[in-house]
Amino acid sequence: MDRKLKRKFKEGLQSMLQGLSQAMHKPFAGEETVGVAPAPAEVIEKAGIERDRELVLLIQNHYRRLAWEIARTLERIDDDGFGICEHCGEPIGIKRLQAHPTTTTCIDCQRRIELNSRLSGAAASRHGGERWLD
Repeated sequence: MDRKLKRKFKEGLQSMLQGLSQAMHKPFAGEETVGVAPAPAEVIEKAGIERDRELVLLIQNHYRRLAWEIARTLERIDDDGFGICEHCGEPIGIKRLQAHPTTTTCIDCQRRIELNSRLSGAAASRHGGERWLD
């Protein structure tokens, strides 16, 4: 991959990371009521507040995970590992990188990983949840 294309990916990822950082520090709608304890008569409202709190935590965890993936990808760009499959060492297709710039696998390796995961899950469910090693 040429430097110009790597720079373009790097700029896009840095922009995404900056946007995520801003989003992580901005309160979510309704977040100001999350810590308010409802009166005993407001049981349904309390359940809604708890649901909102869980949703906020889920979103924040998703943002943290995505920020970590982007930071890791930026490191790979600087270390010349970007665009190379971590499993087979072959180049990752440009279209795949454009669709999912934080990917570390080519499409063929990703398909194998997903197939193995499905097969492992099916084997585990057939054996009462136990994992069998080959």
